[in-house]
Amino acid sequence: RYTKGMQRIRRELVFALVEGLWLQVAAASPPAFQEIGKKQGIPGDVLYALALTESGRALKGRRQIVPWPWTLNIAGKSHYYNSKKAACSALKQAVEDGKQVDAGFMQVNWYHNGRHMVKAPCDLLSPWKNITLGARILARERRENGGSLFRAIGTYHTGSENTPERAKRAMRYRLRVAKHYSSLKKK
Repeated sequence: RYTKGMQRIRRELVFALVEGLWLQVAAASPPAFQEIGKKQGIPGDVLYALALTESGRALKGRRQIVPWPWTLNIAGKSHYYNSKKAACSALKQAVEDGKQVDAGFMQVNWYHNGRHMVKAPCDLLSPWKNITLGARILARERRENGGSLFRAIGTYHTGSENTPERAKRAMRYRLRVAKHYSSLKKK
């Protein structure tokens, strides 16, 4: 039987192994994700897999999903807009109504991060800026998680793992990101 201390050590070893595997493969993501990731110390493919998880959308007539820059999650419901202008209008309205809203490729939350990082809500819909903010958030989470990228991916989504339910949500999210990441490596 494992003690709690042994379970924690085992979990840390698994995290370290998984993170090591993630960092050993060649790049498969678009150049913007590579460039921004490099500046923030985050592998570009991990950023891209995160964007696929956060805002992925299948385009008409295509099986493959792509991150969508004009994606909003308003009060827990995803909305995909066909233009920046339409997404901006909906984003402004959601903020005005006091709703929780995540925006763009990386689904940066306006209340928790965006309002501290940009001047106006619609700035979150700039693809370059949104990827940069997502990378900065992930880099911060990585620092706060002792340098573990694997842990940071989970807390990017859940904020913390301070309850069993949050820990489960973080792990489910990591697995979704890992699935997208592995699909990049098959191309």
